[in-house]
Amino acid sequence: MTVDDRMSSVLAVLDARVQLLESRFAAEMRVKEELRSKQIAIAEQEQELMLTLQSNSVNQPALFRVGELRLRKLVEDQRRLQTVLAKAALQRSLVHDQLRATLRQRLALTVQIERRSTEAADPYSLVQDDLALRHAWKRHQNVS
Repeated sequence: MTVDDRMSSVLAVLDARVQLLESRFAAEMRVKEELRSKQIAIAEQEQELMLTLQSNSVNQPALFRVGELRLRKLVEDQRRLQTVLAKAALQRSLVHDQLRATLRQRLALTVQIERRSTEAADPYSLVQDDLALRHAWKRHQNVS
Protein backbone atom coordinates (compact mmCIF):
# COMPACT_ATOMS: atom_id res chain seq x y z
CA MET A 1 0.00 0.00 0.00
CA THR A 2 1.48 3.35 -1.03
CA VAL A 3 1.58 6.46 1.09
CA ASP A 4 -1.14 8.06 -1.02
CA ASP A 5 -3.39 5.03 -0.59
CA ARG A 6 -2.86 5.11 3.18
CA MET A 7 -3.55 8.83 3.29
CA SER A 8 -6.74 8.34 1.28
CA SER A 9 -7.91 5.57 3.60
CA VAL A 10 -7.17 7.73 6.65
CA LEU A 11 -9.10 10.57 5.01
CA ALA A 12 -12.06 8.23 4.48
CA VAL A 13 -11.93 7.24 8.15
CA LEU A 14 -11.81 10.91 9.19
CA ASP A 15 -14.77 11.67 6.91
CA ALA A 16 -16.78 8.89 8.55
CA ARG A 17 -15.79 10.13 12.00
CA VAL A 18 -16.86 13.68 11.11
CA GLN A 19 -20.26 12.39 9.97
CA LEU A 20 -20.66 10.41 13.18
CA LEU A 21 -19.69 13.37 15.36
CA GLU A 22 -21.94 15.73 13.42
CA SER A 23 -24.91 13.43 13.99
CA ARG A 24 -24.01 13.07 17.68
CA PHE A 25 -23.74 16.85 18.00
CA ALA A 26 -27.13 17.29 16.31
CA ALA A 27 -28.60 14.77 18.77
CA GLU A 28 -27.02 16.66 21.68
CA MET A 29 -28.57 19.89 20.41
CA ARG A 30 -32.00 18.19 20.23
CA VAL A 31 -31.55 16.99 23.83
CA LYS A 32 -30.64 20.54 24.84
CA GLU A 33 -33.82 21.90 23.26
CA GLU A 34 -35.97 19.19 24.89
CA LEU A 35 -34.48 19.82 28.32
CA ARG A 36 -34.85 23.55 27.91
CA SER A 37 -38.52 23.19 26.96
CA LYS A 38 -39.07 20.98 30.04
CA GLN A 39 -37.41 23.63 32.17
CA ILE A 40 -39.67 26.33 30.75
CA ALA A 41 -42.76 24.16 31.27
CA ILE A 42 -41.83 23.54 34.92
CA ALA A 43 -41.23 27.26 35.48
CA GLU A 44 -44.61 28.10 33.95
CA GLN A 45 -46.32 25.49 36.16
CA GLU A 46 -44.59 26.99 39.20
CA GLN A 47 -45.85 30.47 38.30
CA GLU A 48 -49.42 29.26 37.78
CA LEU A 49 -49.33 27.30 41.04
CA MET A 50 -48.03 30.29 42.99
CA LEU A 51 -50.92 32.39 41.72
CA THR A 52 -53.36 29.63 42.68
CA LEU A 53 -51.77 29.28 46.11
CA GLN A 54 -52.21 32.97 46.81
CA SER A 55 -55.92 32.77 46.14
CA ASN A 56 -56.35 29.46 48.06
CA SER A 57 -54.29 30.39 51.12
CA VAL A 58 -57.18 31.80 53.14
CA ASN A 59 -60.27 30.29 51.55
CA GLN A 60 -59.24 26.65 51.17
CA PRO A 61 -56.44 25.55 53.51
CA ALA A 62 -56.53 21.91 52.34
CA LEU A 63 -56.04 22.90 48.71
CA PHE A 64 -53.31 25.27 49.82
CA ARG A 65 -51.38 22.39 51.44
CA VAL A 66 -51.78 20.20 48.32
CA GLY A 67 -50.61 23.09 46.17
CA GLU A 68 -47.67 23.68 48.48
CA LEU A 69 -46.63 20.02 48.14
CA ARG A 70 -46.97 20.26 44.37
CA LEU A 71 -44.83 23.41 44.37
CA ARG A 72 -42.13 21.65 46.39
CA LYS A 73 -42.17 18.80 43.87
CA LEU A 74 -41.85 21.25 40.98
CA VAL A 75 -38.92 22.96 42.69
CA GLU A 76 -37.26 19.57 43.21
CA ASP A 77 -37.90 18.66 39.55
CA GLN A 78 -36.33 21.95 38.53
CA ARG A 79 -33.30 21.25 40.73
CA ARG A 80 -32.84 17.75 39.23
CA LEU A 81 -33.28 19.15 35.74
CA GLN A 82 -30.47 21.65 36.40
CA THR A 83 -28.11 18.73 37.06
CA VAL A 84 -29.21 16.99 33.87
CA LEU A 85 -28.79 20.22 31.91
CA ALA A 86 -25.26 20.67 33.25
CA LYS A 87 -24.30 17.10 32.33
CA ALA A 88 -25.81 17.52 28.87
CA ALA A 89 -23.88 20.75 28.37
CA LEU A 90 -20.64 19.00 29.29
CA GLN A 91 -21.39 16.14 26.91
CA ARG A 92 -22.32 18.57 24.13
CA SER A 93 -19.09 20.49 24.70
CA LEU A 94 -17.07 17.26 24.56
CA VAL A 95 -18.70 16.20 21.29
CA HIS A 96 -18.17 19.69 19.85
CA ASP A 97 -14.48 19.64 20.80
CA GLN A 98 -14.05 16.17 19.27
CA LEU A 99 -15.76 17.37 16.10
CA ARG A 100 -13.52 20.42 15.84
CA ALA A 101 -10.38 18.33 16.39
CA THR A 102 -11.44 15.80 13.76
CA LEU A 103 -12.24 18.57 11.29
CA ARG A 104 -8.78 20.03 11.87
CA GLN A 105 -7.18 16.63 11.30
CA ARG A 106 -9.18 16.15 8.11
CA LEU A 107 -8.21 19.60 6.87
CA ALA A 108 -4.52 19.02 7.60
CA LEU A 109 -4.58 15.67 5.84
CA THR A 110 -6.43 17.13 2.85
CA VAL A 111 -3.83 19.90 2.56
CA GLN A 112 -1.04 17.35 2.86
CA ILE A 113 -2.58 15.18 0.11
CA GLU A 114 -2.95 18.23 -2.14
CA ARG A 115 0.67 19.22 -1.53
CA ARG A 116 1.84 15.71 -2.33
CA SER A 117 -0.13 15.67 -5.56
CA THR A 118 1.27 19.09 -6.51
CA GLU A 119 4.80 17.96 -5.68
CA ALA A 120 4.33 14.79 -7.71
CA ALA A 121 3.26 16.89 -10.70
CA ASP A 122 6.23 19.27 -10.31
CA PRO A 123 9.43 17.56 -9.09
CA TYR A 124 11.26 20.87 -8.96
CA SER A 125 8.85 22.33 -6.41
CA LEU A 126 10.64 20.50 -3.59
CA VAL A 127 13.91 22.16 -4.57
CA GLN A 128 12.22 25.54 -4.83
CA ASP A 129 10.56 25.12 -1.45
CA ASP A 130 13.87 24.12 0.08
CA LEU A 131 15.62 27.17 -1.40
CA ALA A 132 12.84 29.47 -0.19
CA LEU A 133 13.14 28.02 3.34
CA ARG A 134 16.92 28.50 3.30
CA HIS A 135 16.60 32.12 2.17
CA ALA A 136 13.98 32.80 4.82
CA TRP A 137 16.23 31.21 7.48
CA LYS A 138 19.21 33.35 6.39
CA ARG A 139 17.09 36.50 6.51
CA HIS A 140 15.89 35.51 9.98
CA GLN A 141 19.48 35.00 11.16
CA ASN A 142 20.59 38.34 9.71
CA VAL A 143 17.75 40.16 11.48
CA SER A 144 18.45 38.50 14.83
